[in-house]
Amino acid sequence: MSRWKQANRTGAANREGVGVSIAQLEPGGAYVATVCSVAVDMNSGETRVTRVFVAHDCGLIVNPDGLRNEIQGCVIQTLSRTLKEEIRFSSKEILTLDWANYPILRFSECPSEVIISLINRLDKAPVGAGEPTALTIAPAVGNAIFHATGVCIRKTPFTAEQFKASRSS
Repeated sequence: MSRWKQANRTGAANREGVGVSIAQLEPGGAYVATVCSVAVDMNSGETRVTRVFVAHDCGLIVNPDGLRNEIQGCVIQTLSRTLKEEIRFSSKEILTLDWANYPILRFSECPSEVIISLINRLDKAPVGAGEPTALTIAPAVGNAIFHATGVCIRKTPFTAEQFKASRSS
């Protein structure tokens, strides 16, 4: 579904990679597999998620359109948390007090494609389908960054600063 391709790390300033993540919400819950494609600017450290592919198994699907909407919204919200959102603290207080200091993903930064494959299991009872995709986004993006650059970032949000700090360590 994702047309996975090998990353080329041979000195290019802009690199592309893909990462995969798989999760089950809880024992007996929905299964989700996600592939994220990223573009990373090696000079600035900026990462952009260009495409997202989600395979979703939540048993019997009662409302496929509603489920697709839920998954798409979950992808965008979780990408925002993965790439940008962070509450900052000093030793005495919260520093993030307004929207100007709490960046979120803009429409122009959203992936060009969010492709969803629903697995409808008529023989299984429906299980929760709202949040399982959120479990897979950050790991898939982190794996894609590593695939593209060889840099392993272990703390969200995956900002340019985090990329540069992880690259130098």
